[in-house]
Formats: sequence, C-alpha cells, structure tokens
Amino acid sequence: MAYQRLKEYAKAEQVFRNVMCLAKAQNNITWVGIGSGNLGNTLRLQGKHREALPYLYQDVASQWGRIRSGRNKYLHKPDLNGVQSQHKCPNRTSVCKERYWN
Repeated sequence: MAYQRLKEYAKAEQVFRNVMCLAKAQNNITWVGIGSGNLGNTLRLQGKHREALPYLYQDVASQWGRIRSGRNKYLHKPDLNGVQSQHKCPNRTSVCKERYWN
C-alpha cells in the first residue's frame, strides 16, 4: 500500500499480484481477497475501471465467503428435525406437522 500511496502504481500492482500468487499457492482465501482488493483499488486509482472490476468483485466474494464461514462456525443451526409445529392450517381440519430448518 505504500507504493499505492506514493502513486507508484506499477510497483503497487506488482506487489499485489505477488501477494495474490503466493496466497493462491498456499490456498489462503483471506489474502487472495486482500491482494485482489488492493490490486483492484490500484487499478481504479489509475482510471482502469473495467480492469479493476474483476479484482474488486473477487475481494467482495472472498469477504462474503469469510462471513458465511464465520456465521456457520459460530451460529450453528439447532437440530430441530424432530420438532414439529402444531397449528391449525386454514385449508385442513387436521393439525399440520411441519419440519423446520430443512
């Protein structure tokens, strides 16, 4: 980011591409996203908007993946497969039995 702030965009691009390459080799999705976001922003700062978009999209997608991963890790779904609701259905005379959280 130092090169980016100094407006040495060619060097910044090279560094961010290297970050992405190393991160992909290590299967580190977090750093792939960081590198792609920074590369996309560097391209955007140069007015290369069309070229920047795929990298910015990749950054957002990796962030969404981390959010979903964290959500699934910490907000586990309760086991309610055996739980059934007992409410009257408007079109039936019998009690409905529905499963939740399918």
